[in-house]
Amino acid sequence: MEDKKGALWGIYFVFITIFFCLMVVGFYYVQEDNTDSSLVSPRAVLKIQDNLELYEMEESKFIKESLQEVDAKFGTDEFIGEFREIFLGKISSDYSYSSRIDFIFEDLTLNGIDIEVEAKAQKIDFFKNTLYPEEKSRFEDGKFVIERAKVGKSFLLTADENTKINFPVEFSYEFGKEYLISFENDEFIVGEI
Repeated sequence: MEDKKGALWGIYFVFITIFFCLMVVGFYYVQEDNTDSSLVSPRAVLKIQDNLELYEMEESKFIKESLQEVDAKFGTDEFIGEFREIFLGKISSDYSYSSRIDFIFEDLTLNGIDIEVEAKAQKIDFFKNTLYPEEKSRFEDGKFVIERAKVGKSFLLTADENTKINFPVEFSYEFGKEYLISFENDEFIVGEI
């Protein structure tokens, strides 16, 4: 006669496995209400992109206006100096669009380091020495190049509902731009690089 005790252990293991599986599913449904999570909204990123586009439209407008006001001959160092004086005067003092340039100073980083620019004099110096430094305005191959230095934004994106579990995302964004200006048929042509 053979011993059949071992055959019953297989049935016990099946029932024990099913029991533990049902416990896991039960705990999942009980805990599901307690573990709400909230997603991070990309709204702030989209707002920065929109504000940057508005700023670049104003920047392009000021470049075109400044080019028309320069009296020096195109291609000379005097042209660069006079253009910079007119352009920086316009871009740093025209506060009709101050909400558009304020976005540059919010959460500002330079080479990955957070910086604050608060006073009006600091802002003018920032435009003149950091954002549009003199060495970034130059002639190359008979064309005038104006370069906005790379600056960035850095902040923490968090979920709207703080009561839920959320995973904040550290956001950093760098932006810069170059304009290429040529003078043909007594007309300035402004392009982007």
